[in-house]
Amino acid sequence: MDTKRVDSLREELHLVKFENELNFMEEQNLSITKEREDYLRKIIDHEKQSTIKSQIPQQTEYQQLITDIQKGMYHKPWNRLPDIHKRHKFQEFIQNKTNDKNIQQKLSEQFEERLKKGLDKTVKAVSYSVEEEKIVSIKDLVLDDEYMFVESKPSHNKKKMIIEQPKKTRFHKGSGKKDE
Repeated sequence: MDTKRVDSLREELHLVKFENELNFMEEQNLSITKEREDYLRKIIDHEKQSTIKSQIPQQTEYQQLITDIQKGMYHKPWNRLPDIHKRHKFQEFIQNKTNDKNIQQKLSEQFEERLKKGLDKTVKAVSYSVEEEKIVSIKDLVLDDEYMFVESKPSHNKKKMIIEQPKKTRFHKGSGKKDE
């Protein structure tokens, strides 16, 4: 926890402490000297003003932190983006390609299904510009007269290499013969 936050919490606790003392004395009808009451009110007023002043920079720092985070949010390769950011960038891409809401809805549903299947999660499936933070093209999206996704064959036709382990041979104690 940073020191600014600790200091602001300390000030808030002092304020609450003095307010509680003053309120308790008033609620219980306990006698309090005029000097003590004035002293508590003076501290409370001072603490409130200092708390208000200290909160203004914290809010701007917080807002600055949020904007910095938002700037870097989409500045990752496609395969590193969370699905929610992929959906958002896909919506932007489709809105730039067509104004028809029905087509946009249909493509969004198809894209959602494809994300669930893992078809559009790779860098090979979607060309994404990290610098511009936008989708350049989608491999299986046909943008002719009718916008639609075309199912392509999986591109991972890698043959599995099977390595055979050598057979273990056993020796019998005493006989010196191998058992196969």
